[in-house]
Amino acid sequence: MALTTQVDAMLRRYSTERELLWSQRHIMNETLLWVVLLGTVVTAIVAILSLLRSGTGYQSLSQQVREELKAGRDESRAAAKELREEVSNSLRLSAESIAKTLETVAKAQQAQ
Repeated sequence: MALTTQVDAMLRRYSTERELLWSQRHIMNETLLWVVLLGTVVTAIVAILSLLRSGTGYQSLSQQVREELKAGRDESRAAAKELREEVSNSLRLSAESIAKTLETVAKAQQAQ
């Protein structure tokens, strides 16, 4: 009987300690959730206020992006023009070289 009473007492003490730990964890978890929620709300408010204050910030950012895109297009246009000129010069030189070669061959055939 003494052993069963000791086991019962240990089980009750274990159960009580377990309930106490669970309630402490529950309180800590709930507190942590409230802190995270409060931090999120504060961050959202600060972000909204920042956006409202810098309403022109998006316009200037948009203008900067447009200018960068225009500069990129201009650079691409200039590079394409340069490439076309290079190809055109190369073709012209090739045509001249072929013409000279054909003239030389024609003269050599006439000389025979």
